[in-house]
Amino acid sequence: MANFLQCVQADEKSCTLEILSGAKAGYMHFRGGDLVNANSNGLNGEEAALDILSWKDSKISIDERIHETECIIKLSLTFLLMESIRRAGEQKSPIPDNDRLGKAVKFADAHRFKKAVEELKHFLKENPENSEGWLWFSRCTNMMQTSEKALRKAVKLAPDDPTVKDEWERFEKCRSSLNSGRIRRCPICWTPLSIKAVQCIFCNAFLHVPRNHEYPEIDTEKSKLFDKAVERYTRITENENDLNAVFFLSIAFYNLQKMDEAISNMRQAVSLSPGNKFFENQLSLLEGEGLLNSDTTIASAEKRDEEPDVESDTDDTPDVSKKKVLVVEDSPTTRKVVVTFLEQSGFDTIEAEDGFEALGKLNEDSPDAVLLDIILPKMDGYKILSVIRDNEELKQIPVIMLTSKDGLINKMKGKLAGSTAYLTKPVNHRELLKTLNTYL
Repeated sequence: MANFLQCVQADEKSCTLEILSGAKAGYMHFRGGDLVNANSNGLNGEEAALDILSWKDSKISIDERIHETECIIKLSLTFLLMESIRRAGEQKSPIPDNDRLGKAVKFADAHRFKKAVEELKHFLKENPENSEGWLWFSRCTNMMQTSEKALRKAVKLAPDDPTVKDEWERFEKCRSSLNSGRIRRCPICWTPLSIKAVQCIFCNAFLHVPRNHEYPEIDTEKSKLFDKAVERYTRITENENDLNAVFFLSIAFYNLQKMDEAISNMRQAVSLSPGNKFFENQLSLLEGEGLLNSDTTIASAEKRDEEPDVESDTDDTPDVSKKKVLVVEDSPTTRKVVVTFLEQSGFDTIEAEDGFEALGKLNEDSPDAVLLDIILPKMDGYKILSVIRDNEELKQIPVIMLTSKDGLINKMKGKLAGSTAYLTKPVNHRELLKTLNTYL
């Protein structure tokens, strides 16, 4: 229906549309392309228009005769379409809480902490008294104070829960070795560790293969933690080729001195991340060849000894200092390239593939900036930009137009519509980063 209404608007038609949906009937009155009134189910004006826009499987017929009607709709058709999207989003059935928590745990198990945190935020908003949710939130954040605060909530809610008690005891035991900034988690037992740790101070696991082929001392009780870790990472790798899970499965096997399994999984890590010097060195160490004879490789390995990069793109909770960028682009390939670059540059990202989805994401996620393609399905970039600039809550957001067109007319039209900046595709990453940093 939205596409049809926009055509009526673009053609500046004066007509009345009769809309039927099942037993419901409604009317939308246009004058010179402007929606001036609507009637449905005893409603008139804007509420009637929003009611009609919510209908599914509608049939539309046009009456081009001019009917007398009051001009009582003051809002633009674009705004009404955006509002109908927002209301539809509010009415969608939420993900069941148990499913959301389970999904978060799966992300956490695979060290996809950023995604886990997003699910946990939704879950805890609806279930603030759930100790398990706070426990997992504590495990997924990489900030000491945030982790402690979440764990304290879990302890307060379930002081007798064995898992919560064990977690708190470990946290207290490790406190002296942690600073107030970033922390990391042991991939075997979830113990919080210094960001530069190379060995867990609770289960004794090495976090990567040491150069001297030293093995940890593991008693019978702690060996159960390693068995659980192997089971966890094996379950993940059976379903997908997850780089994190493959690497940590290899490390778990190394700590258990199961070298064949450790080597096999590290080889898979190398194949999943070709050219990664750290994984190549880890494999060389497992195969008894030592470090590769390259200064670059040695420096890379030393850096990884301090902080394995395998977690670097997934281990953070959303940092309040991170800026959130909405990328609106209908080409999946182009969108993926831009999103990947932005995330590697320290931004959080939201994606939309058409105009209507972009309007919904603007309302739901409150981005700090928008990268907006001009030619989009359902609603072009200029119309979206116009909506943003007409909205009091959104008009201050920087909007950077992206397009394959580089003609003067398109640039002028973008400027006149209120774009903050204008970049031509294929996007120069350095120029994009410079532009974002200028306006954020």
